[in-house]
Amino acid sequence: METNTLCLKIDANNVIADLKQAEESLDARQELALDFSGVTRIDSPGLQAVQRFGHRAEDKKTKVALRGVSVNVYKTLKLARLTSRFSFEN
Repeated sequence: METNTLCLKIDANNVIADLKQAEESLDARQELALDFSGVTRIDSPGLQAVQRFGHRAEDKKTKVALRGVSVNVYKTLKLARLTSRFSFEN
């Protein structure tokens, strides 16, 4: 079985919309990578979107890697107990 990996860029100004678009890609994917290199902070609505996305990815059994996550964003995800839902790449 071949791996079907897609990498999507998450824009700092459109985190929620970009995550909704990524969520639509979950059905056909075993693996998905999200590039967070342009995101330096996540506000509360953005954090809720990450949480919803992570839950949907787990439901679909899709492995999600977050790339280029800043220290501040990682700390926010850690405090929200979301880091276990994702793998992290530089």
